[in-house]
Amino acid sequence: MSPVRVRVRAVLRDLALSASLALASVPTLAHAGEAPETAKTDHAAAVAANAKGEDPFMAELGRGETVIRTWNVPAKPGKEGFSIAVIDAERERVWRVVTDYRNFAKFMRNVKKSEVIRDGPVVLYHRAHIDILRLGEFRYTNKVVHDKASWRITWTYEPGKYDGPPDNIGDNSGSWELQVFAGDARKTRLTYRLYTDPGIPVPKPLQTLIIAPTLRGVMEDVKNRVNDPSYNAPPAETPAISAPTGADDAPASAGTLAGGASQGKPSPAPAASDPPRVEGIAPASPSPGDMLIIRGTGFGGDGAEVAVTLGDRPLPIASRTPARIVVELPAGAASGDLRVRVDGQESLPRPVAVQRADAR
Repeated sequence: MSPVRVRVRAVLRDLALSASLALASVPTLAHAGEAPETAKTDHAAAVAANAKGEDPFMAELGRGETVIRTWNVPAKPGKEGFSIAVIDAERERVWRVVTDYRNFAKFMRNVKKSEVIRDGPVVLYHRAHIDILRLGEFRYTNKVVHDKASWRITWTYEPGKYDGPPDNIGDNSGSWELQVFAGDARKTRLTYRLYTDPGIPVPKPLQTLIIAPTLRGVMEDVKNRVNDPSYNAPPAETPAISAPTGADDAPASAGTLAGGASQGKPSPAPAASDPPRVEGIAPASPSPGDMLIIRGTGFGGDGAEVAVTLGDRPLPIASRTPARIVVELPAGAASGDLRVRVDGQESLPRPVAVQRADAR
């Protein structure tokens, strides 16, 4: 029997003695495992109502409380839940904290190690090692999608993306939602939603004893980090980039982008009549489905007509600034020359070698 399963049995034996008392002593778990549809409705209604300037949890949140709900998921072995709290900070600072993946181990109590194994401003892969109660170390890899337009971050469990010790849980998926609280832009209503399956047989009531403190603890850790005056959050617009070992399709290092352009020393802006200039592309060897970061100059301001092509194929633009464009590499994309066209002027071609998804 594996060491993890031995520890699980010991923990289950200890928890079973106090499960009923513990559950009864946590008032915020009124829906825990009893009325899953009610709890999910609470969450959906709260998000929709807050967007209209209403909030069914206004009284609790106004008192500084953290609202927690958990529920069983029909036909699935894990447990789902959410926690909601108000943080006295603008959404931009909160966003930077919850996306500061490389530093999670510094401020999240259960995280022992956290790293980004494949980076990008819109889609990335995050690897974490956590220790919950006495169950030992659990490892998981998530595909994370940033949707800054709606202030939402989602992640799904994607094991097998890491060359080191294998992932050893059943599932870990969820989201962050950042909303302005009660019309005050200086306050963020933060929702943390999580579905987790430990990958080992754990009774649902005892799973509640794991997920509920996790929902509360993560929210407290984020609040503390946001409110720490010594914390200088990394820029959300240009996340640090590091290449995972053995991944030749990863972005270039933090100092230099593919093509040799330095992030720390941006090139001088060209004159208004100059054509756009591509200085770096990351990742250097992308696959279909990847988000491609194009850095350079002269990509136009608001209202500019901008197009990006790879060979003869146009690439959908996800976001754009005068010095950076993020495009999506669609299915079926092939290697070719990338060009940026701004208001009728075109950049010099930059070759991009597209690799097949199954070649990773």
